[in-house]
Amino acid sequence: DTRMLTKKIRSSGAMMGRIEVLDPNAPAPDFSTMPNSNERNLVAEVSTKEVITYGKGNPIKILAVDCGMKHNIVRQLVARGAE
Repeated sequence: DTRMLTKKIRSSGAMMGRIEVLDPNAPAPDFSTMPNSNERNLVAEVSTKEVITYGKGNPIKILAVDCGMKHNIVRQLVARGAE
């Protein structure tokens, strides 16, 4: 149930995890080999290195700092005349 998972993440914060497909004949997974995401700079891995401009030349200027913003928000702003 994704709702229960979402509630747990919201109350406990980010945590390591993975999804396993249960196969009764498969050996138990070795979780000690799972990479620790806390040892990586995940923000740097997914962040852009340069500024991205959408709707270049449109008359309305908006600065958006993306901290998880949906791309549809950008599309809707551009459709309404924003750069």
